[in-house]
Amino acid sequence: MKLQLKKIIPCLLVVTSIFTGCTREIDKKHSLCMSLDIPMTQQESFDYASVLLLDLNNNGIVDTTAFDNSSAYFDFDGDGFKQKTVFAAKQDGVLVRDLNGDGLITSGKELFGGATTLRNGGFADNGFIALNELDSNGDHRITVEDPAYKELKVLSDYDDSGIVKLNEFKTLEALGINAIDITCEVENRTDDQGNQHRQTSKYHTETNKTFKITNVWLQQNLTVTRDQHVWIPKDIQGLPNAKGFGTSGSLHTAMFKDKSGQLKALVDAFINAETHLERVRLNEQIIFAWTQQPEKYSTYYQAPMDARRIGALEVFYGHKLPRPNGIGRQFAQLYNKQFDEFADTVFYQLSSQSFLKAYFEKALWSRDQLAEVYAGHYQKIVPLLFDLAYNDPVKAQEILRDFAKAVRGVDPYKPINVELLRKAIGDFIGDGHMSRYSASSVNLTLSALFDVSHSADVFVGNKVDNLAFGLGGNDLLYGKAGNDTLFGGAGYDELYGGVGKDSLNGGMHDDILSGEAGDDFLIGAQGDDILIAGLGDDTYQYSRGDGNDIINNFDLGSERKDTLFFGDGIEPNKVRVTRDQEDLVLVLIDHNHTVRLQYFYRSPFYEINQVIFSDGTRWSLVDLLKP
Repeated sequence: MKLQLKKIIPCLLVVTSIFTGCTREIDKKHSLCMSLDIPMTQQESFDYASVLLLDLNNNGIVDTTAFDNSSAYFDFDGDGFKQKTVFAAKQDGVLVRDLNGDGLITSGKELFGGATTLRNGGFADNGFIALNELDSNGDHRITVEDPAYKELKVLSDYDDSGIVKLNEFKTLEALGINAIDITCEVENRTDDQGNQHRQTSKYHTETNKTFKITNVWLQQNLTVTRDQHVWIPKDIQGLPNAKGFGTSGSLHTAMFKDKSGQLKALVDAFINAETHLERVRLNEQIIFAWTQQPEKYSTYYQAPMDARRIGALEVFYGHKLPRPNGIGRQFAQLYNKQFDEFADTVFYQLSSQSFLKAYFEKALWSRDQLAEVYAGHYQKIVPLLFDLAYNDPVKAQEILRDFAKAVRGVDPYKPINVELLRKAIGDFIGDGHMSRYSASSVNLTLSALFDVSHSADVFVGNKVDNLAFGLGGNDLLYGKAGNDTLFGGAGYDELYGGVGKDSLNGGMHDDILSGEAGDDFLIGAQGDDILIAGLGDDTYQYSRGDGNDIINNFDLGSERKDTLFFGDGIEPNKVRVTRDQEDLVLVLIDHNHTVRLQYFYRSPFYEINQVIFSDGTRWSLVDLLKP
């Protein structure tokens, strides 16, 4: 008869090294001194930390908690930053040893795993190797005969709080455990929660029963961290704060620890800067100082990028990044993009607590469960932005660009906040508020908020209400069915509303606008534009500073009521009605511009029913036809 032997190995010979990294978006909240915490996102870096877990409910397995639902943070490597992690399920426990007698377990040095310091100064490869150092008599088990037996405890998170409490510690004696075997078997199993069970052994009870003790590699997130609490003086409390990630503390903590005062001075300069470009430059310098990067630029190996950007990302991720291969162009593109995205989140936090606070505090925030992000509702902010562009265009040029960058920074990995801002602007335009503003202020607002692209756009809508921005380039926008809002922006654009109650704005340069069927609102804006109506009650708006426009109001409808509206600064006594063959021409005397009603005298189908001025003066069709 042959004796079948299990593969039993002393765990001090087992060398297990686990590292797993992945890239995806995460959702964290940080305080902005507002009514609701707003999220910050960043690339995650996952790793694993080994600990010894005991099966206390005797079901034959060691249970762990799920990472997504975990509220546990622990400083495994003893660097002062607690990483988000998981724990033994409340019915099981973690083997611990309070080394300094403070009644707390504050780092991985007081667990049994990869962070345990060995007598030779190195670190254990797993929990059983760490436990082996306490085997004073060499019998490959920990018993009452070993002096350290009385120092060992088991920690169980009974209430799933992720916070250690004194009543959650139990001694081995209190649990009836009289021995723990150090010799173990290889298990190599990943549980349903994603935690890796690598080695397993047994512990013995006073009732001569044996149960499982396992070396488990628990998930931890090196990026999502909490630093040790420090007292922040009032002069720093009054400055904007930003959430720390990886091995960086919060911005407030970093300012407090920076004895040179350089970081605080940079934040002060950011708040008081006068231009968008200056704030962008200071934002990057703040990140470099926050993460303690060198003052001078240098390239990162062969990659054509600032090595300080890589250094900052490594601090925020909590681990080193791989070196680039070859010339490193793709490496530089990838990590420059990731740095810029992170910089946007920092810019958002700094600006929304300082010079943009008056705007962001009017936003209403809600949790978008589908997108897993906090969504801003900007309806109360949009009028303020248009007012600023109208009243102070020089200041608006800077503030609007800042606001656009900050909105992107709410979550640079998901476009929902940019989309919600676009929707709020579209609703504002669709409600007819544009008559209050000059064409130049409208162009300034929209162009600054949506990063003008200089390429041509082609947009074709559908049956729903569409919102389209052509911005730069020579664009073709077609709304089709629905109540559409189309904005051409810069360039020589063609806008077609289609069927529905449409709002068309040509923007800058010479454009063609065609409302087609429906009650449409057409604004040629700057440039010499051609405005074509179609069926329905249509309104044309002409503002001070617009160019020489041509209106073709051909409409077969018998009950139609079409209107030309003159905006602020155009007085009735400064408009002269003239005839040029079949066209009626309205000459703006002070502005040397004209509005030409094409074929007005050819047929009633080309006539316009009324002209209205901003002061309330109304010219009827009869008035226009007077000799």
